[in-house]
Amino acid sequence: MVVNLSLEMLCFVLAGILLVRLNILEKGFAKKLSTFIMDVALPCMLVRIITQEEFEGDLAELAVIIGMAFAYLAVLFILGQVFYKAMGQTENARLARFSCIFTNFTFFGVPIMEGLYGARGLFLFTMFCLPARFFYYGSPAMLLTGASEHKGLTFRQKARHYITPPIIAIFIGLFLYFTGIELPSFLSNAVKGMGGVCSPLGMMICGMTIADVRLKDVITNRPAIIMTLAKGLAAPLCIIALVCFIPLDPLLKKVICMDAALPIPALITTFSLQYNLSEPSCRNASLALCASTVLAIISTPLWAMAFDVIFK
Repeated sequence: MVVNLSLEMLCFVLAGILLVRLNILEKGFAKKLSTFIMDVALPCMLVRIITQEEFEGDLAELAVIIGMAFAYLAVLFILGQVFYKAMGQTENARLARFSCIFTNFTFFGVPIMEGLYGARGLFLFTMFCLPARFFYYGSPAMLLTGASEHKGLTFRQKARHYITPPIIAIFIGLFLYFTGIELPSFLSNAVKGMGGVCSPLGMMICGMTIADVRLKDVITNRPAIIMTLAKGLAAPLCIIALVCFIPLDPLLKKVICMDAALPIPALITTFSLQYNLSEPSCRNASLALCASTVLAIISTPLWAMAFDVIFK
């Protein structure tokens, strides 16, 4: 099953690559498509996940999930700082730190969690990623530039960095879930249909992003290799050590560790451009995204089997 899921995801990635290489779509189309996914499809999917899943727990268990999410981010931030210091606090070092902390939890994580662990695993993953989403959209200015660009901004302007459509959708879903309010059938079906395109389109975006990358460029790029190994090997091992001896639901442990094994964030190149990193650093970010995505497609089945053995 895991191998089939990886191959299915690879088909979507290859489709994105071919669409760009055959000039059916321009590479810049990926940015427009990602805006649609982040502002429309992903919020619909999140509302569907939260409102349709039966959460066999209570608010105390939800608090445990959120608490583990903050502990997880703290451990990965420390790991990121280690790479940041070791790489000389350069722009590439900042990219390595950012890629250690955050993952491709939307475009890559959602299909992985749903395919491996079903609706409940996806629900746990959605709740677990809530703190990460806040920091992912709000911290790039500090983590990638080395200085806060929020100085002089009003509270309202700062809030816009955090209150994004996916975040709003999560709170809407939680409100509907805990109040028991049901959407009209026509609206529920529309939300379900719109959210259903999120995962396949997200994987195609990954392909569009790396369409012009050559294998030779990846394997000879030292910063990209460091970022890939930091995310694909060091991060999962650190998180396994974190959760191994903590009394948690085995499924939650698998979800947490699988999140750590996901590739680096899909928007890392976009953030690099947005915060005016140098052209070589932006290219390194793209190469690292390519290498990390390919590695994750290969390593995901191996990690899944390992987690099944470790967390019985």
